[in-house]
Amino acid sequence: MAKFDMLKIQTSFDSVKSFDRLSDSIIYNPRVNKNNEIEEMNHTMKGFKEFGIKNTFIRESRNQIVMEFSGKILLDDYHKLITEDTIQQCIERYNEVSPLKFDVNKAIEIHMFLNVIVHK
Repeated sequence: MAKFDMLKIQTSFDSVKSFDRLSDSIIYNPRVNKNNEIEEMNHTMKGFKEFGIKNTFIRESRNQIVMEFSGKILLDDYHKLITEDTIQQCIERYNEVSPLKFDVNKAIEIHMFLNVIVHK
């Protein structure tokens, strides 16, 4: 079974149960056109590195969320690293600390791996 130190996955915004847009950890990144009109509002989350969450990028208009986290998110189970058996635990822990809350099963079902760092 593959074990990962870090995982970057993309999932659908449809897998989100709730999103606290007023959280202090949300940074708004509007993309504007030549007329200075907002074409797309992207969000980035900050302040979660201590929990093993490196980055989260939210593009609601594209129905897309990209999460990047390390095995640290597993806390005492860090030694197990990120595997097929611990991915659910990773997303549950993500839900505990983040203003973005996922339906865990949906997030796992519709995810796509973008980048991994393999543990040897």
